[in-house]
Amino acid sequence: MPIPALPWWKSGATITTLTAIVVASVPVTTAVQGWVQKNRELALEDRKQTENIRTSYLERLKVPGEHLRTLRFVIATTNDSPLRAWAEQEKKVVEGELRGLDDEIKRAEEAVDRANKSCSDNPSALGAIEDQRLKIVAKAGSIKAQSRLAEDFSDGNIKAVRPQR
Repeated sequence: MPIPALPWWKSGATITTLTAIVVASVPVTTAVQGWVQKNRELALEDRKQTENIRTSYLERLKVPGEHLRTLRFVIATTNDSPLRAWAEQEKKVVEGELRGLDDEIKRAEEAVDRANKSCSDNPSALGAIEDQRLKIVAKAGSIKAQSRLAEDFSDGNIKAVRPQR
């Protein structure tokens, strides 16, 4: 008569194999959990770094004369599509503002030249013309101070606008 087979829960080999699987699952679970946590922390650090970069770009935009330089740097170095699109759009706005300031400076300088010519042509009106000339010079100086480093991009060269003395 054959010996009846033992149920699986009474078999030594089966119990040993099951015990090994259960014991091995603990380090595997720990490793997977560590990997997932590490990836979450890296993603969080990446988001923090991106936010810090964005904030530092915006802080630089507060400084007159740094707008365009900062925007060009952002466009050249970022891989962030929304940031790049914003910087390109903002660059167009800043270039328009700088062109407007350049035009205002040219008009103010022309007015100063006209006032200087009037002073030399009509000595009797010298006092009134001198007052007008001083106001125009002050306005031109104010515009130049606002634009500090107005840049001309018509020929691709950067030219700083400096007060003429």
